[in-house]
Amino acid sequence: YIAIETDITHEKEAEERLGRSGQLLSAVADANRIGIWQWNVTTDAFEVNDTWIELVGYTCAELGEITFQTWERLTHPDDLAHCQQCLHRHFSGELDYYDEDIRMRHKAGHWVWINTRGNLVSRLENGAPGLMLGTHIDITERRELEQRLAAEQRLLSQILKTNVSAITVLDEHGTIVFANDAASRILSPD
Repeated sequence: YIAIETDITHEKEAEERLGRSGQLLSAVADANRIGIWQWNVTTDAFEVNDTWIELVGYTCAELGEITFQTWERLTHPDDLAHCQQCLHRHFSGELDYYDEDIRMRHKAGHWVWINTRGNLVSRLENGAPGLMLGTHIDITERRELEQRLAAEQRLLSQILKTNVSAITVLDEHGTIVFANDAASRILSPD
């Protein structure tokens, strides 16, 4: 009878810590409505959490097996080429991480703005991309607010420029930082 004993206490403790960390990450992602994705660039296997799927209005059953092509199919055609460029720049080491705002088709038919951010965490022995991890966050509300603000700024700018009254704006030092056309005519020497 020969017996070999190995103390695996440290390994078991590390596994438990890893399990708790995974549960904590999952709880934080769910609480903040963050979609998490993992893409094996080599095999095209694509894993996501439930929130990733919910952001575009689907269930796991409706989407079936999720691959990189699923993401491509849901992504707005105008955003795909730029995303692929950024991915290649990240894979080549030119960009530290992949970070894009894209539109994805919601099941209901409208476009949802998503901030997709990822990082290549492993490479194959030949240097080719291996595993990439990332997040998806719905930024639709923010993008709509930005668009409304930009439209309001354009309107205000047009009103200020075309107003027949002289309008100037001064900074905290008394320096003119804006003068409409009427003010410019008054303030500028001929």
